[in-house]
Amino acid sequence: MATIEDIARIAHVSPATVSRVLNRKNSVIPISEKTIKKITAIAEELNYTPNAFAKALRTQKSNIIGVVIWDLTDPFFSEILRGIDEILGNEGYNLLLSSAKASIEHERTCYEKLMEVRAEGILVVGGPREFQHEEIIRKMNKPVVFVGSRVDYPEASSVSVDNMYGGEMGVDYLLKKQCGSYFFMSCNKPTTDLEDRWQGIVRTLQQTGMYAQANLIGVDFGEEQSYKAAKKFLNGAVLPAAVFAMNDFSALGIIRAANDLELNVPGDVAVLGFDDLSFSRYIEPRLSTIHQPRYTLGEHGAQLLVDLVSGKDLTEEQRHIVLAPKLVVRSSA
Repeated sequence: MATIEDIARIAHVSPATVSRVLNRKNSVIPISEKTIKKITAIAEELNYTPNAFAKALRTQKSNIIGVVIWDLTDPFFSEILRGIDEILGNEGYNLLLSSAKASIEHERTCYEKLMEVRAEGILVVGGPREFQHEEIIRKMNKPVVFVGSRVDYPEASSVSVDNMYGGEMGVDYLLKKQCGSYFFMSCNKPTTDLEDRWQGIVRTLQQTGMYAQANLIGVDFGEEQSYKAAKKFLNGAVLPAAVFAMNDFSALGIIRAANDLELNVPGDVAVLGFDDLSFSRYIEPRLSTIHQPRYTLGEHGAQLLVDLVSGKDLTEEQRHIVLAPKLVVRSSA
């Protein structure tokens, strides 16, 4: 790969002159048009490509934004990433994507690599309830925005969805539509957003006097675990009128269990999900769910980080954006 020094040697000029020409910098010492054309022609002939990392070392500006995603295989994050990519591309930043592989140890490695390449800011997408890496984030001394959750320490900014309100919304809908007992399924190791949904559910059940008729259960994450749990309670002595799952994959497992037991959804049991993932519109019955504006989450998160990187002075409210969820009624509830 050709370097600035290679071009300078062939053109019989200094590397500094080549750098000023190729980076279109103004020079105190004028550079003739002939020299500019000569350097440009040699660079094209050698297929010269600027070394972004070397430039970052010289200028202390890498134009790299790091995105650390908790689990790259989770389809929930795909729309968020689309929104992030759209904004960063328009703003001229390069996106460097790292997957934590759902591991706290691997997540730390992601931050260490971003520190090595001098990322100008970091977007943290998803993750466990307790953030474990404040120390290295502070050491980096770069703006950080959490997308999809809020982490409570002074330097952090966030864009999240009002999950508590989403939980309340789902309960209100089911109580008005269904009569009988209710099951509410969450994960045994909830993230912050799942915990907020749970709190919204419990608070609404208590306020409406329906807490005694509700069954609140925790299952391990995933469609298969929800399927196994649903197979048991749907085959129990009392069939629930409705089940509110904390995400769409859990709802998918519940519907599959109902089908295997030859129960009609929503005739025998209504099923409500949360997230509004793309498959929700295509399964049978089509899944009623709480919609999260995931693309907008990504857009707002990226724009907030761009503003912070540029040094924009933001209020506390501007640094912590909360978006509203929306009830989407389809066939399952």
